[in-house]
Amino acid sequence: MSALRVVDGFSPSGTGVNGRAALIVSGAERLAETSSVSPLREVFAVAQQRALAAAPLATGDNRGPLFNTLVWTVNREHDLPNWYLMTRGVHVLSIPLPDQDVRLQVARSIVSAFHGFRELSEAPRESAVRQLADLCEGMTQAQMREVGRFAADRKVEVAHLEDAVRGTRSGLRVSPWRSEGMRKRVERAGRILLEEEPPGDSGISVVRGQQAAVRKAVDVLSRSVTGLSDWDESQHSSRPRGVLFLAGPTGVGKTFLAKQLAIAVFGRVEAMVRFDMSEYATSHSEARLIGSPPGYVGYESGGQLTNAVRQRPCSLLLFDEIDKSHPLVLDKFLQILEDGRLTDGSGSTVHFGETLLVFTSNLGIYRRDGELDSGKPLVLPGEPYDQVESKVRAEVFRHFTAVLKRPEILNRIGDNVLVFDYLSAQTARDLLMDKLGTLAGSVKARLGIELRLSGEVLADLSAAVADPDVLQFGGRGVKNVIESRLVNPLGRELLGSRPGSALRVEELTSTGLRTRSV
Repeated sequence: MSALRVVDGFSPSGTGVNGRAALIVSGAERLAETSSVSPLREVFAVAQQRALAAAPLATGDNRGPLFNTLVWTVNREHDLPNWYLMTRGVHVLSIPLPDQDVRLQVARSIVSAFHGFRELSEAPRESAVRQLADLCEGMTQAQMREVGRFAADRKVEVAHLEDAVRGTRSGLRVSPWRSEGMRKRVERAGRILLEEEPPGDSGISVVRGQQAAVRKAVDVLSRSVTGLSDWDESQHSSRPRGVLFLAGPTGVGKTFLAKQLAIAVFGRVEAMVRFDMSEYATSHSEARLIGSPPGYVGYESGGQLTNAVRQRPCSLLLFDEIDKSHPLVLDKFLQILEDGRLTDGSGSTVHFGETLLVFTSNLGIYRRDGELDSGKPLVLPGEPYDQVESKVRAEVFRHFTAVLKRPEILNRIGDNVLVFDYLSAQTARDLLMDKLGTLAGSVKARLGIELRLSGEVLADLSAAVADPDVLQFGGRGVKNVIESRLVNPLGRELLGSRPGSALRVEELTSTGLRTRSV
């Protein structure tokens, strides 16, 4: 409830002891959420009427007569009720964010809250003040004072000014990116993904047949953890910790790699938040991403992206099939990639400084007529990887520059375009064995039945997954072969089996399976 104080005898009935009144309202942002029949509306209507009817106050100087003025101080313009903003005589004056000189003044007043500042000599003190002022660019004075309180509460060292600024923006008490545990976890994950160490109990699975792309992903991940993602920005950057653009055929492990990176960095796959960008193919869908502006349906719900980052400041954000989103939606990523922040529909700023961004795309695999795939392959299974990489990179560049006319987005992604290759026949066979092991484990865990496959069955399935028509669909093609040739008829056979028994599949037939109990 907004607080209302009456000063100098003003009363809502229009009668007052004196001819002039001052009205002070706190919590005005609550009024924007009330209906047009708010009980306070009568108060403001009478106040406006009295202000317009009052005679001007004569002054003794040359400025002319003074009129009654009502001043509202709010964080955002739409914090005021729409019915008030639309009345006659209301003017909006925007107060800019603090400039460098103001930030320096505030920085001098709060920098002493950092542990170890008082022990510094004069020159290092002045350097710390200037660095803190630079780090707080875009903040209000109140937010800068929050940085000081954050530093005092958590005893942040003066050498780690950026930690306090990032912590204030994200709400995290401690950034996990600086923890020794994360460094060790990422270091081990890199060895596992590069198949230099067995997975063990890490929860990480190897991405089959994509060593070139995986190696580069590990390099970017290592750079993110060691703080070298923004080496050219010194310590003043608030950009995302890392950015990856995964391009290549369908079903070859792009989304799977993103999941493994989430496990590697944050220890759990739930830290990955996925957005299917084909759902954002229209110009108005940007409102779903950042939230509707005030007055529109869904304003109170906020945006799907901005809400996700508020709830999980430290997360991996996966934007699947990014090339299918509308160019106006893509424009939102300019601010994220450059400044590490995004303004939502309500005018609030969301910070991405603790996130890892991953984009996926099928660009370069099929020729495109304008913005649509022609269905004609641009690269084929079996082509040398360097040719596949060259063609895919060229098509990604062409799409962003000639089709979308957004070269600045690709420029901000930089050289972090990782090209995935088609699965080779041997990789498909290795993937087949992995999935068959998963199938046997599921049957054992759920039904208590041991599943065994004969050499003939393994040979038939291996030949099937190595077919070029299957390879072009990658891992999903392998999965489809297993489901159609083995899993579907296996369900009928398992109905008659008892827990504790073993079922051996002897042969794959045109009508099903030939099995026997062992």
